[in-house]
Amino acid sequence: MKKSLIALAALAAVGSVQAQSAVTIYGIMDAGYSKQVDTTDAGVKTTTTGHASQDVRSNTPRIGLRGVEDLGGGMRATFQWEQSIVMGAAAGFSSSSTAGNRISEVGIAGKFGTVQLGRNASGINAIVNGFDPFGAASTIGIVGQEGYANRANRIVYTTPQLVPGLTLSAGVIDQTAKGGSPAQENGGKGVSFGGSYAAGKFQAGFNYTKSETAAYTASATGGFNATGLVSVSQVGNATTASVLTGTSAASTSASQARSEAKDMALGASYDFGFARTFGRISKREDTNLVTGAMTNEHNSWMLGATVPVGKVMLLGSYSKGTDQAGATAAKLDREGYQIGAKYMFSKRTNAYLINGRETTETTTNTRESKQEITMIGLQHNF
Repeated sequence: MKKSLIALAALAAVGSVQAQSAVTIYGIMDAGYSKQVDTTDAGVKTTTTGHASQDVRSNTPRIGLRGVEDLGGGMRATFQWEQSIVMGAAAGFSSSSTAGNRISEVGIAGKFGTVQLGRNASGINAIVNGFDPFGAASTIGIVGQEGYANRANRIVYTTPQLVPGLTLSAGVIDQTAKGGSPAQENGGKGVSFGGSYAAGKFQAGFNYTKSETAAYTASATGGFNATGLVSVSQVGNATTASVLTGTSAASTSASQARSEAKDMALGASYDFGFARTFGRISKREDTNLVTGAMTNEHNSWMLGATVPVGKVMLLGSYSKGTDQAGATAAKLDREGYQIGAKYMFSKRTNAYLINGRETTETTTNTRESKQEITMIGLQHNF
């Protein structure tokens, strides 16, 4: 009891000294049940059941800290830190991730706009989630964009309002590691451009992201080191490297996938009062940086709406698109829908039921695979 009182007194003292700072704790607690049925083009079905939040793309339970300090003269400092939570696990946090795996960012803002540095969701993520009736709780994977992921080592500048409701942004993404293999030096580099506009009941946004994707995996016998001479040879889309000399007697090999991804997304929404409508188009193209060949192309569009009926929120969306894994590969037609309902106990707590189905087939319509996911659960936002 005495320790608790001392801790509270210490916190109160810190708060009085830093009266101009404000820190908010927020998060999502989400638990439920999901059922996923996958059907191959040969008609073979596989059923998987489990924790609902593990199948909701990026609607991961989480806890975070968000803070702002008034620096005077119209300037303020900001920070945000966010960590995934595994519901039902003894450890609580995701065992496969480090602290701040979702967001770890600091920034400064003023009349000049906002500058943010660190790790956060990509600009594509903001369009994909912001202009979807289900938000981040999509069950079908028709979006299929690399730029959807969080990005580390990024710097983003956002303008103040250039005209009422309009802001633009630009950013750079640095490599994920320095001083390592050639793959580590190049992995994750990129640039992004975007903007948003809001006027009354209408909202719109766009983003374009170009990034180089590269991965390096060393063998257990050793790794690249400062004194080692690295021999690099390229075959197709892979870069193979071997340590010829150095402090380690063992030879080490590595494989680096080298490709460039270009992602684009454009979304808009309008609130009619009795319903809010959404629309979004997206495109992705992967290019082999060695051969210059297109290795993947994705195009899709989505229409959706939310309709409030008392304490119940009805949700629905329909998506269609194509995927092609190379210029000579068959182009896959993809089609999907989602329907759902949320019972709003309050603004922060709801029970949900969501069903989504996606069909993938070739352009000749001779083969077809299906995926269907149903989720029921309870979510609290704080």
